[in-house]
Amino acid sequence: KLSFELGMHAFSMVGDFYRTDPQLASHGKFLAAESDFTGSYQLTDWLLVEAGYCILIPSATYKDMTGLDKFRSSDFAYLMLTFSPVLLD
Repeated sequence: KLSFELGMHAFSMVGDFYRTDPQLASHGKFLAAESDFTGSYQLTDWLLVEAGYCILIPSATYKDMTGLDKFRSSDFAYLMLTFSPVLLD
């Protein structure tokens, strides 16, 4: 009934878009890394409760594209209730 999950994701640009800007070309295609931690609990057959925390860590390429001058991560937490009742059996 109780489960936890840790997910890691990497984001990068597709194609050679980054090569059009000399400043971006020196950093490469990699944009950011994201870590997701979620926990869920099946309360009843029709109710699932899930909570999660996510953090995105930008790369030098991302900082140059957005104009960030210092390290700044983006993070958020959420709570989700999923109802799945059986209406017709």
